[in-house]
Amino acid sequence: MLESFGAEYTKINRSGRPSYTPFLDSLMDVSINYTNAYANGLRSMDAVASVYGGVPSLMKQPLLGSLYSTVELSSLPSKLKELGYFSSFYHAADELSMGFKPFLLSQGLDEYQAKQQYPNTADFDGTWGIFDGPYLRYVSEKLTQQNQPWISGIFTLSSHHPYKMPEKYRHLPKGTSEIHQSVGYTDEALRQFFKSASTKSWFTNTVFIITADHTSINQTKPHSTYRGKYTIPLMLYSPGRFDAKVDTSVAQHLDIHATVLKLAGKKEFKSLGRNLLKGDRGYSIQYDGNVYVCTSDSLTLQWNGVAKPKLFAYRTDSAHSRNLASKRPEDTAEMLDVLKMYIQKYNYRLLNNDFK
Repeated sequence: MLESFGAEYTKINRSGRPSYTPFLDSLMDVSINYTNAYANGLRSMDAVASVYGGVPSLMKQPLLGSLYSTVELSSLPSKLKELGYFSSFYHAADELSMGFKPFLLSQGLDEYQAKQQYPNTADFDGTWGIFDGPYLRYVSEKLTQQNQPWISGIFTLSSHHPYKMPEKYRHLPKGTSEIHQSVGYTDEALRQFFKSASTKSWFTNTVFIITADHTSINQTKPHSTYRGKYTIPLMLYSPGRFDAKVDTSVAQHLDIHATVLKLAGKKEFKSLGRNLLKGDRGYSIQYDGNVYVCTSDSLTLQWNGVAKPKLFAYRTDSAHSRNLASKRPEDTAEMLDVLKMYIQKYNYRLLNNDFK
């Protein structure tokens, strides 16, 4: 999971902007590349809950740290443990940062690795945690020591404010926003990680799922609308297992949860996501505390829960400048019904502890 890697910073941006992620872009070319993918929230905690627990972000506060943080979930660690998988999570910040550790351990995670477990304090960035470059090299070696089969999550941090990086990478393009250069640094760290990983015995037997936790500073209209501010990269990479292709259907973090469980051979579980490899019609669902968003393969609906919803054909109107709700009432009603179904399922399962 790449910290703050919005789609606007990559080659799949819809604004004709330069990319700051040459390695990630090259990985897209040899992966199943979901070019219409969305985060389910705007915070790192939302992403972990969606990917690992199959839970969207439909409250004003994140699930992690809320009164419902102990709800029983069909979490990836717990469900894959039933199949004999060892689970680990690597995040180079303080071990209590973001609330990841208590949440994941409560969901059956076997091992949580953070800044405290990293052996060389010289690689500390002085603010946030261990620089991505040395930390990803460390993780590559740690993965080799794990008992197989395993499921492991890696969460980068150098592209988080204040965007610290080693001085030797200051030659990378500065771009037009303070985050751009640090995104380029993390991209280079990712290149080195895969260079190392490709020499390991576990490499050819691993499915890599690469995405961002959320977007960050978006400077263009297509990535600043209520839909656009959730646009992220998402790809499945596994040499010899998946043929490279571009998939333009809607994908979201919730779908990673369902896809991993299906890949591992789990037959029964609860998730509000879909198996990305099956090809079913999908939607993405978000709530920023004020406005709900529901997106299909061609339309996006905005609704504040009270007023009339708005409908946009985002494929041809990425800036959301033409509200089509009055001209396409049937489509508007269908999208609103889908959104309400998600909200109803979410609320029922949350209140009745019925996500497992």
